[in-house]
Amino acid sequence: FFIVSLYLLTIVYALILKLIRKDSHFTVFVYTQIIIDVIAETVLLYMTGGIGSMFSLMFPLSILSAGIVLNRRACYIIATFSCLLYGGLLDLQLYNIIKISSDNIYLAKDFFYNIFAHIVAFYLIAFLGGYLTEKLHKATQRLEQKDAVVSDLKAFSRYVIESMPS
Repeated sequence: FFIVSLYLLTIVYALILKLIRKDSHFTVFVYTQIIIDVIAETVLLYMTGGIGSMFSLMFPLSILSAGIVLNRRACYIIATFSCLLYGGLLDLQLYNIIKISSDNIYLAKDFFYNIFAHIVAFYLIAFLGGYLTEKLHKATQRLEQKDAVVSDLKAFSRYVIESMPS
């Protein structure tokens, strides 16, 4: 049921994206989509054992996608949201507020270490992802400027060649 609902949600995303193309609602749509993805990752983490689950590795994908589609600031926002949900889930599991089935027994220090390591990793990924996407955007802008100069030079040389007989 969970996987089918995520596939249906992806289809809805695609249909909405066709309607929104780069206008003022695009940023809100992307933030909404990535936040829903982070919530889905947290639910998947809950379903697969909480602290013992390997699906915590999906959070960095959302953080990186925020940077690629939006900007550096979005990386930090999604990293913060991921930290809150991940840390909250593990805290709820630690204090037995929610029961997560697990074959292993974890101590409190395991929970705190895991939360700390993931928070550091999420922000490090946000920093590096934001830095690299910022560099990519700057390189793209420089390339577009160079392309415009080359187009102008081609037009000028064509004009010179066409004007040679006169």
